[in-house]
Amino acid sequence: MMNPKTVKLCWRLLALLYLGAVAYLCFGHLSPDESLPRAIFGIPSDKIAHFGMFFPFPIIAIYAFHNSKGRPGRFFVFLAISYFLGMMLAMGTELIQGTTDYRSSDMLDLVADSLGLMTGCVTVTVIKSFGGKW
Repeated sequence: MMNPKTVKLCWRLLALLYLGAVAYLCFGHLSPDESLPRAIFGIPSDKIAHFGMFFPFPIIAIYAFHNSKGRPGRFFVFLAISYFLGMMLAMGTELIQGTTDYRSSDMLDLVADSLGLMTGCVTVTVIKSFGGKW
């Protein structure tokens, strides 16, 4: 079994890698891959990508930075803060993308980001409730 401090350090390193990947995906000069479908089950694939980018945010935040010591109230406060910070990140990326000449800002991307964050919050809540370790 790994030392809890080592596990926390690994989650924090994962958080840094995750933020770097989000920055690359949001601001990189990426050319569209024409071999990918434009929509999956009628949902535009870029919205699915936005959902997927922000889904892990609250999960990684909880495991990397949360210490409630068994207090569910603190868990839910931290989860709300994580959601808020995720939304600030999502809004910031959309605002910055709107100022570039190679990306565009889309409010539906923000909706997909928000749904990803909410689903991540629900997922980590279910995981923590089954484990009984808030």
